[in-house]
Amino acid sequence: MRLRVRDSLTVAFKHVGKKANITCQQIESEEYINGCIENNLDFLRAIPNTTWYWSEWKRDLFSMIRQLGKSTVFLTMSANEIGWTGLMQLLYKFKNEGRELSKKAAAQLINILINILESKKNSPFGQYRAIQYFKRIEFHRGSHHVHILLWFENTPQDPIGADKQDAIALINQLISVSSSEASGNIKLQTHKHTFTCYKKITARRQQKCRFDVPFMACRSTVILSPMPKQDPNFAKYSRCYKSIMIDLENNDYSDMETFYEANLVRIPEYTSSRYYAFKSLPKTRTE
Repeated sequence: MRLRVRDSLTVAFKHVGKKANITCQQIESEEYINGCIENNLDFLRAIPNTTWYWSEWKRDLFSMIRQLGKSTVFLTMSANEIGWTGLMQLLYKFKNEGRELSKKAAAQLINILINILESKKNSPFGQYRAIQYFKRIEFHRGSHHVHILLWFENTPQDPIGADKQDAIALINQLISVSSSEASGNIKLQTHKHTFTCYKKITARRQQKCRFDVPFMACRSTVILSPMPKQDPNFAKYSRCYKSIMIDLENNDYSDMETFYEANLVRIPEYTSSRYYAFKSLPKTRTE
């Protein structure tokens, strides 16, 4: 680490120009000399997880996007140390047998998982195996997790246009919200509101989960686009959407028919309300 920091160190002196008159008193002044020296913290790019470190990697990421296009999926992986019984038993066994798992070996586990995703034979994504990736490892509240952008093979080129049905087929193959396919860990896929759901808590402001939970129910996979505010029915669907979200926050339903009846909505109105839910998509940055 020290060698990497040393190799990244640079000191620059500002060019004052030919017409600048510098006096002997200024040269002898420590304050003037310090003002001429550029404060360059770029050496911190050698230290992982610093702002300057990720600014270096950000350029590489933008280069990948320009070369490969938008990533197919965004994946987050983390270990549930408290609720993962098997992991607790394994760590207990390691501790009592006097064995240790080195930091280097633990870091390699992420690379092994990525190798599996890239494998032609063993990738769980089948024909949509990963061909490129960009990962970032973070630590929050003592626990580490990894964010990964993945580029898949054989993916639709126009997912919201001519290839929409192919995109829906891809989503249905890779993602499921069925409790019967949760491998017995449905509680790990169930959202519970915590303090992280609410960034700004005020007494007079109605609280809303920043993850938009509960989600709007749907019979099948659909790809939605934002509803423009100029739509003549925008205000109507806005009220319908907010009413449905309040109802979902306080009630559970076993089927869609009961849900429709309880909220006094018809299928076309409900579909349009879901389009309203995407009215405020974040602005994309143009490079």
